[in-house]
Amino acid sequence: MKPEQIVPGALGFVLGAALICGLAGLAFGLWQAVERARVAAVAPPPAAVSPLAPAPASTPTTAPPPTPVLGSAGIISASSAEALLESAAWSSGALTVTVRFRQIPGDYLFEPPVLRAGEQEHRPTEESLKAARLALLGLVTDSEARAQFVFAGVQRESGAGDLVFNPGSRPENVVTPLVVVDVTWSPALTPTPRN
Repeated sequence: MKPEQIVPGALGFVLGAALICGLAGLAFGLWQAVERARVAAVAPPPAAVSPLAPAPASTPTTAPPPTPVLGSAGIISASSAEALLESAAWSSGALTVTVRFRQIPGDYLFEPPVLRAGEQEHRPTEESLKAARLALLGLVTDSEARAQFVFAGVQRESGAGDLVFNPGSRPENVVTPLVVVDVTWSPALTPTPRN
């Protein structure tokens, strides 16, 4: 064998081995995603809590998450399990939306979120997007995180729309999933989630 044949042959072997390892890793990742989805599909629903029963004073209570709903954009929303609206308030042409995230398996800020209100689309300010990315890093050690998004240029004092995370993706994408959170806002500073 000539020396000039050894280098391309070795390079081909190394590239082939790297391709096989990469495909094996991708297959393993997909298998894990399917297993997580299968386990979530067969898990029993959480026990219902009666709204009339008083809560114990020393223990904080949380209601079971609502079932996924069809967002006004026509997209099935996974917001019931992963992203919940905490508050939305309008002030001086800007809308501030606070969202609570739980155990995110993927990156919901891979693409900047979009607030779709009627025919208009609004993007969050760069500062609020940076702060939200830092807040979501808390999910590495905690089971939930809160992020606040500020949308400048919202002209209506009250309204409704959809906050769309990863607008160019699909709901079944486990790495960068499409998630839609229904938002209703008013000038008041009280939470106004729309179910």
